[in-house]
Amino acid sequence: MCGAPVCGEVRGLEGAVAVPVAGGGAAFREFVEHVVIPAWLVRFEGEPGEKDAFLDELCDASAASADGYGLDYVRLNIEATLGKGPR
Repeated sequence: MCGAPVCGEVRGLEGAVAVPVAGGGAAFREFVEHVVIPAWLVRFEGEPGEKDAFLDELCDASAASADGYGLDYVRLNIEATLGKGPR
């Protein structure tokens, strides 16, 4: 027991795994925009043209890769317990 309010451990499994996104370009773009990097895309608020250009480049690069519309995925295992520290 660590005595902190929340004790935990984060472990990454060794190596990335290429995960294909089914459905081609439009499905890949929607998945990346809404699931993978939505927090990062807030940088483009007020500049929709810049956001679209960025997503176009990202999707074009993925389509040209050996995996074609795939994502490198590393699974993280997070385990935490509520400690007995002050709240």
